[in-house]
Amino acid sequence: MQTGLEPGQFGDPDFVARVSAVEVHEARRFPLALAPALAAHFAGETLVADELVATARSLAKDVDLLIVEGAGGLLVPLCDSYSMADYAKALDGELVIATRPSLGTLNHSLLTLEAARTRDLRVAGIIVMRWPNEAGLTERRNREQLEKMAPVLGLIKTLPGLDTGSDPGALAEQVLAAFTAFASTEDAMA
Repeated sequence: MQTGLEPGQFGDPDFVARVSAVEVHEARRFPLALAPALAAHFAGETLVADELVATARSLAKDVDLLIVEGAGGLLVPLCDSYSMADYAKALDGELVIATRPSLGTLNHSLLTLEAARTRDLRVAGIIVMRWPNEAGLTERRNREQLEKMAPVLGLIKTLPGLDTGSDPGALAEQVLAAFTAFASTEDAMA
């Protein structure tokens, strides 16, 4: 589910499709930047859990790997009392938890991991988003603590100047340039 975008407006799904060889499917799009259940409500629609699961399972039949991006966090409501965690459980995949390196990440990450584990969801690991070009004490120590909670699968650096809403033709060049610089740094990936 994509929220915060009008139909036809260029956004994250379009960005991923433009700069990668990944086939992207957007189940639903809602204009208000709210949790999916609320965004659907204000659009006069209702998300139906069984339909969401059937769509994902249908897409999974024809691919080696299906990546389902969550929206808003593990406990965010998709419809009524059905959460992203319920959706993950129904799809029976492994979770990759996206977190940040800054103050508050340890609590946020532990709460997400606890919620996942109490629901018997399998956690593959953590990816730290917005990793600074020059990590300070907070970021370095938080990374050490995160690694004690679950495998840190990678650090995704902040890509200055990258705007997913910019001209689609320039995006691939921006990402390639940022990735080249990113890949050459010593602490780019864990």
